[in-house]
Amino acid sequence: MMKRWLTKICQAKPMALPKRDEVPFGMDGPGAEIIDDVMRQDTALKQEEQYPDIRYIGHGYQGIAYDLGDKVLKYTRDSHEVDRAIGIKQKPIPCAIRVLDIRWVQGEPGEPFIWSILLEKARPLDPNESNIVAMMYEDFSDWDEIRWKDDYAGFEYLFTAYSDMISCLEHNGFSTFEARADNIGWVDGRLVLFDLGPHPIERGY
Repeated sequence: MMKRWLTKICQAKPMALPKRDEVPFGMDGPGAEIIDDVMRQDTALKQEEQYPDIRYIGHGYQGIAYDLGDKVLKYTRDSHEVDRAIGIKQKPIPCAIRVLDIRWVQGEPGEPFIWSILLEKARPLDPNESNIVAMMYEDFSDWDEIRWKDDYAGFEYLFTAYSDMISCLEHNGFSTFEARADNIGWVDGRLVLFDLGPHPIERGY
């Protein structure tokens, strides 16, 4: 028993992420663990050297995101998200965050792959805006449309911007599943979706 335990410890991979001590594991989806499980320490160190001001800001189901000051850098293992990012980089749409760069960060033959996606930075919704968008998102999910409610009084600009974003996403054949308050923000006076990965429902699970 002791021999098997020692063998397992010796074979365990030292886990690594840029600024790993800032990452709250076990919250907001498994994305941090997914990247941490496969990222090599030398990869994480190279990323910290390349982006010395890198700072953790969040993670979800497939990846983890970092603040670079005026941009956002996301690490992902999701090829669907990478494909969407490539498409948006080649043909930007006004309702999705602008993709600045996509790089193959790690992945020698037989080794787990990791991509990085460099994005423009959006201003997050403030708490009041988040509450209103949560109501609109629920309404849209239930009725497939966003209907005006008295609760939105004083937030007409938000109702219009969110409705425009949803229409734009649908018109461009893009997902609306992820158009939640924590996945959208402001860029130049318009709302944009910045989580480009497909929702689990779209994946069939």
